[in-house]
Amino acid sequence: MAKTLQFFLLVCLSIAAFGCSPLRTLINRKFPPLTTTDQQYAAIERSILELDSLKPHISLHVDNEFIIKRVEQEIKKAAVGAGNEDVTLQSFESKINFDKQGVFVNVDFFVRLPKYKADIKGVISGATAVSTELDSLYLRSALSAVDIKSIDFTKKPGLAKKALAAAIAAILRNYIENINGQLLKKPTVIYAGYNQSYKFSPRELIKNPETEVIADTFTVTRHTKRSAIRLRQDGISVLLEVSKEKPVAHPIPPTSTKPRKLDELAAIFNTYNAKFDTVWLDTFEAIGDSTSISASISKAEIASILNESLSKPIVLRQDFTIPSFSFNERLEAKKNDIDCQQVREPFRYPDFNGASCNWSCEWWNQPCQASKALCIANREAERVIWQAARKAAQLAHETEMLARISSCDLLRNANNFLALGKFKGGVSGNGKAQVNLNAFSFNEDLSEMTLNYSGDLNAKVKSELVLQPLDLGHIFFCHSDFRNRENSDFKVRIPTSNYKIGITSIRKGDELNLIVKPDKIAYKASISPSPLHSLIQNRTFIPKCPIFGTIISAGTVSAMAGNFLGMVTLAPEQELLLMGNASGEYTVDQIQVPIKPIDFKVDEEVLRSQVYMNSKSIQFISVKPPLQLGLSR
Repeated sequence: MAKTLQFFLLVCLSIAAFGCSPLRTLINRKFPPLTTTDQQYAAIERSILELDSLKPHISLHVDNEFIIKRVEQEIKKAAVGAGNEDVTLQSFESKINFDKQGVFVNVDFFVRLPKYKADIKGVISGATAVSTELDSLYLRSALSAVDIKSIDFTKKPGLAKKALAAAIAAILRNYIENINGQLLKKPTVIYAGYNQSYKFSPRELIKNPETEVIADTFTVTRHTKRSAIRLRQDGISVLLEVSKEKPVAHPIPPTSTKPRKLDELAAIFNTYNAKFDTVWLDTFEAIGDSTSISASISKAEIASILNESLSKPIVLRQDFTIPSFSFNERLEAKKNDIDCQQVREPFRYPDFNGASCNWSCEWWNQPCQASKALCIANREAERVIWQAARKAAQLAHETEMLARISSCDLLRNANNFLALGKFKGGVSGNGKAQVNLNAFSFNEDLSEMTLNYSGDLNAKVKSELVLQPLDLGHIFFCHSDFRNRENSDFKVRIPTSNYKIGITSIRKGDELNLIVKPDKIAYKASISPSPLHSLIQNRTFIPKCPIFGTIISAGTVSAMAGNFLGMVTLAPEQELLLMGNASGEYTVDQIQVPIKPIDFKVDEEVLRSQVYMNSKSIQFISVKPPLQLGLSR
């Protein structure tokens, strides 16, 4: 986050009333008490002004027990590390208290000063500053005030009281500064990780390994525009408003500087607390008692992130197969479509091939003329024989044709349909599908999404059709088997469309997945050339199947194909495909939007969160350990 809100409270408890020891009093005077009431009041005034215009997108809550444990550990570690030859730490027990926008530190300490043979017991007071930086919460503790309760000397000091008080105060001040230096070097950092939600790869949408996803990676950036922190007994709560653009810094309006009383502080905090709760509950769910750390992102902000991340087209490419089919069906003709006269074959007989006898003879060449006359006589004798043979053949042919016609009439009159043969074959195809997911629009409550899409389906269709005549089929169908193979183009254009899809959520392992299941895309395709058109237009079809060609003749190829299909029983979708018209549904892959759990990090400790889809927000929660949960109840 670009803008950092820093809230620092420097707290010092009031020094107790002077004790009886003049030395203790002199030392305590070196650490004057500081009141925090005015600072707390001013901080709350500024927070109320910020809260009035805050429209939060992100919330963060850290339980007080979680903070107390870690801050106390860090302070004690710093106290041990700050010791030197002047100070030997004997005991150091800190207590953290949350109250009215303040985090207060009180430490019961016992140190030994070897140089002055002195054992000192008392209380060191301070405060913990809370700030947000990027997507982390920083806790920086500092100690300031000292209230010595007792000083015991194992050997009488050789200095006067004032000099001794100054020396001891200097040692204690140096010790406290060393502690603060240790704390400053290593503040307690709670990594909330909500920026992880802005890292999204469109390629994660489709889980089908057979689908190629082509998409540009888009980085979503957010900057903190406004924020508000609340510190109270149950812990630290933060509200953040973010924006795409870097916000312009505005000067903080001045707050009242007049002294404030504790009852005034309580009153203004109660006002702020109530307003903070109202703003929180308008956008986020209440925090449960079992929550240790919680980060929530409003559904509206998640929708904004997704819409921005998916603002560029995503292309899905996939191989697809046209459902193949094969058939082996009888091809039948109605008896009214059968003209038995068509079984008659034309009579054919060789033409007479006699001698020409057409040579020339001179008038005076009697032998030549005699030879020519003999030739003509022989030719005419042969013609008589040929004519008699032709007549006999014609009578035999007519007898055979009448028998055929009679047999055909008997067969036709005995059946409403005549089986002419078999129509068999198969069709298959495969190709490439491309679906363009042009734009996504998630609504603010993540209940539905509007998808703009378009696409193309392109394939090659292989067909093999076989006409196999049987019995009369050799006459009315085809003289012999006829086979036609074709490779056709299958093309579908999916027009640009918008439609709304409901969103559901499921949990897979520790991920929450938003599921968008698009409806199947219905399509109508044309196949060019169609398998049946290709068969009829084959230049060898009519020569091999002449009578069948006249039976289905209807003027146009499409009409002939329609008549053809009227003679065979096929499934409707098979007929459409053979005619070059295909319809079907293309299944678009299910879209899964993964929302991964946040790994909360506190120093070296990693706390895996659980992801929940709530009515107002997506919530990442790390729960308290069972023992701690039991104690908190």
